[in-house]
Amino acid sequence: MKKGVFPILVVIFGLWVSAFSPYAEETEPGLSFTVEEDRLPEEPDTGTKADFSASIGKEDIARYAPVSLAQVLELAPGVQVTHTGTDAEGAYVSVRGSSPEQVLVLLNGKRLNSAQGGGVDLSSIDPESIERIEVLRGGASARYGENALGGVVNIITRKAKKAAGGGAYLQYGSWQTVKAGANLEGVTKDGSADGYLSLSGLYSEGAFGYASVDGSGGSTVRTNADVRAGDFYGTANFYPNDYLILKGVLSGRLDEKGVPGIPQFPTTSARMADQQASGSFDAEWERDALRAITGLSASFHQRRYVDPDYSLGAQDDTHANLAVQSDSEGRLTFAAPWAARSPTDEGVEGSIAANAVFRFDALRSTALIRDNGLEEGSGDILRYQGSAALRSQLPLIDLPFLSVRPVLYPSARFDASFTDDKAGGSVSNSSAFTWQTGIVFPWKTWNLKANAGTSYRSPSFDDLFWPSTAFAAGNPSLKPERAFAWDVGIELTPNKTLRLECSYFDRFVSDLIVWTPGAGGQWRPSNVDSARVRGVEFLGRWTVPFESIKSDGVLEGTVSWLDPRNTTVGSVSEGKLLPGKAPLTASASVELRRKEGHFFRAEAAYTSLRYITAQNTKALDPSLVFNLGVGLKLGKNGKFIGRLENIFDQIYFDLRDYPVPGRQFSVRTSYEW
Repeated sequence: MKKGVFPILVVIFGLWVSAFSPYAEETEPGLSFTVEEDRLPEEPDTGTKADFSASIGKEDIARYAPVSLAQVLELAPGVQVTHTGTDAEGAYVSVRGSSPEQVLVLLNGKRLNSAQGGGVDLSSIDPESIERIEVLRGGASARYGENALGGVVNIITRKAKKAAGGGAYLQYGSWQTVKAGANLEGVTKDGSADGYLSLSGLYSEGAFGYASVDGSGGSTVRTNADVRAGDFYGTANFYPNDYLILKGVLSGRLDEKGVPGIPQFPTTSARMADQQASGSFDAEWERDALRAITGLSASFHQRRYVDPDYSLGAQDDTHANLAVQSDSEGRLTFAAPWAARSPTDEGVEGSIAANAVFRFDALRSTALIRDNGLEEGSGDILRYQGSAALRSQLPLIDLPFLSVRPVLYPSARFDASFTDDKAGGSVSNSSAFTWQTGIVFPWKTWNLKANAGTSYRSPSFDDLFWPSTAFAAGNPSLKPERAFAWDVGIELTPNKTLRLECSYFDRFVSDLIVWTPGAGGQWRPSNVDSARVRGVEFLGRWTVPFESIKSDGVLEGTVSWLDPRNTTVGSVSEGKLLPGKAPLTASASVELRRKEGHFFRAEAAYTSLRYITAQNTKALDPSLVFNLGVGLKLGKNGKFIGRLENIFDQIYFDLRDYPVPGRQFSVRTSYEW
């Protein structure tokens, strides 16, 4: 054990023991009330009961005291998070061996993925406003359209539940990381309206040490890695009558950070600033068996990148993305008498839903304008998308010899898009028909699940219209990436304390978009590769009561085996493992919890080697990281959370040439009223 770790462990254990003092006993609540659950707006369903998914609740998120959403997601089965530095820097999610671009990230059911390209940076999402996170593992384009090739992450934000209340917190951690925030919430006396508001700010110096890349065995410090960010989130819900709910959400973020580059070629003066804002309005009407939803949302993201010392000339570029989306859905719920077991049995409910979506994306980039010698404002790239979809829940006939009523979940969707590069007059049209069918056999203590379907990802603006230079050029003729996948698995819940899940999946991807060098060394994307990604996922969770210390013990473990192979016939990489995909990941945690809110948690996460070349000649080393956390309830309204991560100072990389910090800590105090 490295110097300094043992005293920290002693302190953390002492804090846990102190939690049994008399002041920690639960007291009567103050003047507040909780809104009845049936008065809360129904959130969008990320998946069906046939899907393999995980739900991470607000209390689970709080135990991590996260600076970034990435800290919460990376222990979920089938999920791999790639870090480019500290928790305040870029982090991207992969599900079942997908690329970050192949994972659809939603905020309250609204798309966050930009048409310009790249995955969603998890560090740009403030975890303080999150009620829960739903992770759907597997393709879901038949329900969500493009990008949902590997999986879906749906972030559900918080809303008011108290007549009047609020809270504030202050957090401090390694590398001068400071985070602070406050929130207010309220519900009218008659329950006809509620509102929630939160503000937060973050600063991190980010100057962590890492091993030198020259092989000398020394170390150096990551410079120009500081981050400054501020977040705003607000929601309002209105209930004009028992059938109608009106919902509004508004959020924004400002950040400015250094871009340190890779250790071999550091960019000590490069800076990046982001301005993001999004808003949505939805109306939900439900009466008897009918439900209708309509909504309008818009998001704006502007990024400015400046590097005055770039070797090929000073850079100062701005990229502004605007997206507007309208969506409508109608759903009918009906009885399924054919699934009844007797004349008096009402059977299982079925449903059928139809929805339509129209989306408009626009990009204005000074890099494109400058390259083509155009006047300001004439270099827009526009995309118009429309889709129509059907999905259903259909109970099947009862199987009396098995005492089970299977339920089928079919869905189908058609998407079409028109993309126009006004700068050069290039046009790209694409369309996709996707389908998916899931089935679940529900027994009392276990469920058998299976799914099969297709999915796709459209080429991004960068893929299609990257300005032609001596080094790179886009390709307006690109086709969407397409995939067929199936999975099967079982969930076991023999009692209230034990849950087990095991699943197998297999995905075949064609027309993969790959950037490769061509004549003269110019890089250009093309649909050349195909791949097969298959794997096994296991999840176990066991809750053990310890009456002698008035606590519950929770043991949880996940194991994911992945076999991601290049299947491009005739390619030099045929049969090789895809770069950046870990064949084996595993995590384990042990937690002691008391009902008053105290907890002590120990975690371990293992990631196997990952090849970084298509021919599998070089690889990143495996990593095994241990974390500790402790939480204490302070009086009636206060909380303390402490985290110690990578306690043995493991040196590792998530992405080639991007070092990940070693041992780090954070402490947080909060107060709620």
